Amino acid sequence: MTQTFGPVAQAGGLSTVVDDRFRETDGLGWMLQAEFDATVQRLFECMNEAPASGWETARAAGERMVAGVQDLLSGSCGGDVAVCSGGRALTSLLVTMGLVAEGEAFEYWRSILMPDLARIDVEIGEQSNTFTVESHFGGSNLQGVDTR
Repeated sequence: MTQTFGPVAQAGGLSTVVDDRFRETDGLGWMLQAEFDATVQRLFECMNEAPASGWETARAAGERMVAGVQDLLSGSCGGDVAVCSGGRALTSLLVTMGLVAEGEAFEYWRSILMPDLARIDVEIGEQSNTFTVESHFGGSNLQGVDTR
């Protein structure tokens, strides 16, 4: 991901930091495309269960990414931050944030272009977090989300 995002950040005068919480979901082994797609579908259908031996759950991936986003924002002094990761991890993040419905996660993942971009405005309050999507560029949109 650093190879993809690094030049963009550098062109914008931004620094990059590698944080393991934003890695792609853990998954072991090589699979043919049909088997891989079926495994990813199971990943999102049962977010609390590993879809295959050695795979991380979507819930665990989403929760570690939400924690990472909260830490980034708390240290950003009000500035913008960007997160670059793989499609399964980013979909897990959006589901955990309530921006993509669990039942729509697999189709959302399939709609992501390579590369793709989702801009998310985040407000962190003392009691709760409010996440809203401002815009999404790519093969799909986030239906039913407050787009300020």
